[in-house]
Amino acid sequence: MSPLSVSPASANAGNSAWTHAAVRAIEADQNRSSDTHLHRFPLPEHWGIDLYLKDESVHPTGSLKHRLARSLVLYGLVNGDIRQDTTLVESSSGSTAVSVAWFAQLIGVDFVAVMPRGTSRAKLDLIEKYGGRCHIVGAGDLYDEAERLGARSGWFYLDQFSRASVVTDWRGNNNIAGAIFDQMSHEPHPVPTWIVVAAGTGGTSATIGRYVRYIGADTQLAVVDPEGSAFTRGWREGDTSVTAPGSRIEGIGRPRVEPSFVPGVIDEMIEVADGDSIAAARWLAARSHICPGASTGTNLIGAFDVISRMRAADQRGSVVTLVCDSGLRYGDTYFSDAWVSDQGIDLIEPTRRLDDFLRTGVWRHPRPTAQDPAVSTPDPWSLLREDLRRHTADVDAVVMRPADDRGLSRADRLRIALRVADVNEDAALRAIYAAELEAEAPGAVAVVEDPQQWTTLPPRTAALLAHCEQVALDPADSGESEMTALLAAGVPAQVAVAAAQVVCYVSYRSRLLRGLTCLAHSPAQPTGRRPEAVAPSREAVPQGTAAFPVLKWRPWVPAPAEPDREAGADAKTPKKWTPFYRTLLHDPEVLAERTALYDAIMTGEGALDRAERELVALATSLVTGCRYCASVHGRRHVQLSKDQASAAALAAFGPEVLTDVRARVLVGVAAKLAPTPATLDADDIAALRGIGLDDASVADMMAVSAMFAWANRLMMTLGAAEES
Repeated sequence: MSPLSVSPASANAGNSAWTHAAVRAIEADQNRSSDTHLHRFPLPEHWGIDLYLKDESVHPTGSLKHRLARSLVLYGLVNGDIRQDTTLVESSSGSTAVSVAWFAQLIGVDFVAVMPRGTSRAKLDLIEKYGGRCHIVGAGDLYDEAERLGARSGWFYLDQFSRASVVTDWRGNNNIAGAIFDQMSHEPHPVPTWIVVAAGTGGTSATIGRYVRYIGADTQLAVVDPEGSAFTRGWREGDTSVTAPGSRIEGIGRPRVEPSFVPGVIDEMIEVADGDSIAAARWLAARSHICPGASTGTNLIGAFDVISRMRAADQRGSVVTLVCDSGLRYGDTYFSDAWVSDQGIDLIEPTRRLDDFLRTGVWRHPRPTAQDPAVSTPDPWSLLREDLRRHTADVDAVVMRPADDRGLSRADRLRIALRVADVNEDAALRAIYAAELEAEAPGAVAVVEDPQQWTTLPPRTAALLAHCEQVALDPADSGESEMTALLAAGVPAQVAVAAAQVVCYVSYRSRLLRGLTCLAHSPAQPTGRRPEAVAPSREAVPQGTAAFPVLKWRPWVPAPAEPDREAGADAKTPKKWTPFYRTLLHDPEVLAERTALYDAIMTGEGALDRAERELVALATSLVTGCRYCASVHGRRHVQLSKDQASAAALAAFGPEVLTDVRARVLVGVAAKLAPTPATLDADDIAALRGIGLDDASVADMMAVSAMFAWANRLMMTLGAAEES
């Protein structure tokens, strides 16, 4: 955007006219936008307590800091500190800088963001997208470097940490506090019992606390504070000189008590563990249309804390907290299992406490644990065999970022991947694919996540998305008529196959990562938990491979050209050119990498016994409903194990007839990974350890079951099993 232009009669008159135009541009922008939404979070009705989330992520720059940036820039303009040729400077961990960059571009001035190392790449990209420049420094140099740059001639340091509490009119002139009370005016409990917010600069809590006192509302203000922040100690001790290490939760918590933090307006401070904050963000993303950052998770924990105490006191009323920003900015941190593991953070136990709260209304604080920096939770991917990690990465590249897109664009691949992550309730994968899709096609995420908007998509894309959703949810309901309709809608055969590989790969990846994450966060020692053996059914149990008739597979997709290489020519070529593999030749690069991965999982040098891998494949296929895979892998289990009864009994009567405890546990755990969404949890890992499986064997077992979430879907949606 070009700078605002004026024709000054003199330098001063020109700057005054420019300032008027700049202020008018900012005010006009605000007039074009309604206030942010106030969502009601569903709590059990009999509690008599209503929880509201004010969604600040819908601002044009995606965060609560949009309000602060607007106020900072307006304050500088009306004070005469910002002129037509001024370069703005701000120290920020990300969101404020993104918002300032947006306003600087709006009025046509330069902007430099002084930011700490480790700020998410997504935030850096947004700042640069809006024309800002990023100046990266060590966390300890943030303030000094911003002040040094701001002292340059023609530069101005906005200084959010000193000015946040003064640049906003706390009496209610377009501030967040007034908006909350206006929006609550028609609710059952219009005056909130509590408002819960986190502190970064301290400006938001100062504005809300002052406004509550100004209007005489009977509302209490709780400020939540993450690990490593100085605010809580400073508030409790009445000492603004205290320091702390600083927070891992971007945007809130500070290593010092900032000048804008006003302790006197705060009724209570609540400390929140980082694991709770991150788990709550993911938990909310999995249970609502909101995908928030971790600071929102901190707010949610604080809200649950005060609601728990209201319940204990038999108190009714309302609680309001904020959605600070979008989780799309944190795909490589809070929504990355690898990053969370590197930080030594456990999400399993906090997630259980969140589930328990919604059921009981009681919030349980985390149990104190010894802080040993030498002990950390392993990266889930590190528990997988190195060859399987390598092959999965190779598959990911050709499925999601192929050199030849086979007529299926990168944006459409991400649309499908996002929808598959959604139906699998996988918040981590959802955040990754949503962030990538938004960068590829701005605005596309909202359309994908609202099927009513699919009519706005090109007809072919809409048909493909609906088909892929069904494949992810339940491939048994996606038959020949559905594939015929898809092809009739103008989807070429090679696009149909490429799309099938995307939906099936994401189904595999979601289940594998869920299994590995549960393994990474489970106690290492066996629990001794063993299911009881039961007597076999009195009904006749079929024996041997005769229980699994040989089937043929008929494709519903026209075959591509003849293969240009012999079967079994190398490790990436199928050993036979069956009709199934011929069909997959519509996307030969994916076929090659998938073949290598499949063979490594099923026949590679792993820790899990080969016959047990076949049993897991059979169990998964039975749950999914794939007759062809069940037939093939039932026969293979019989051949490898020499057990003439177990596989046949499982197929005929279900796991209850299995007398072998080890087999029953393997089958039961496979059945927990097979559905959409998967239901595997830490208890299942304990059961596997209880039958003597080590971590390597458990990881192998997860890979087999996840692979058959892929194989079953391909078989069932591209063709049909028939009697030979």
